Amino acid sequence: MNFKRTFFPTAITLILLLTSPSPGQTKMDHSTPPKDPTFEQIEQPLVLKLAVTAGGLGLIGLELWWFLVKDKTKTP
Repeated sequence: MNFKRTFFPTAITLILLLTSPSPGQTKMDHSTPPKDPTFEQIEQPLVLKLAVTAGGLGLIGLELWWFLVKDKTKTP
């Protein structure tokens, strides 16, 4: 019984959120083109790229340890 009380309102809300237009989609004005349609690539230093990658891998490792290994390391 509790499943029906929570599932259907959640599913209806999710459907309404996914199918409703976002604020940017409500106004279709194609008369003026964008100011600068090109992207400007910014080169990042290699040290910064490595630091972000190492931080991400560290967080993934911490999450895996937390959910898979942590409870097994406790002694009764």
